[in-house]
Amino acid sequence: LAPGVVFLVAARMVTGIGVGIASALVHVYISEIVPASRRGEHGAILVLLGSGGILVANLVAYALGHQWRFVLGLSCLPAAAQLLIGPWVMPESPRWLQTRSLRPGAAVSARALVAAAAQDLPCQQPPSPPPSSQAQNGGG
Repeated sequence: LAPGVVFLVAARMVTGIGVGIASALVHVYISEIVPASRRGEHGAILVLLGSGGILVANLVAYALGHQWRFVLGLSCLPAAAQLLIGPWVMPESPRWLQTRSLRPGAAVSARALVAAAAQDLPCQQPPSPPPSSQAQNGGG
């Protein structure tokens, strides 16, 4: 528990900075991992889950009333779950691996992402060639 108000405020500031950094980085991660055709969908889910999390946090705080220490303690659960479960279910970004000179791992990660995207996307017809200028000008 916090030994005083100054420590509590400092801890909350560090937590706020961490949440701000995470909320910015998650968009970069989505842009690298999710196929282009599904990025908007994943961005919308991210916003929905963030807003839903704020709603749940406020409802829990309201339900627990004056037990603010317990409310702050409960806020550690989502972070702990992400820290413990995330590394096993979230693929590493090929760009992140490459910046750390792990090129073989980056290639494996990129191939896995491409294969997953190929299974997720419907088969698309190649684009039609643009009409020729002769056809537009009456053939001559």
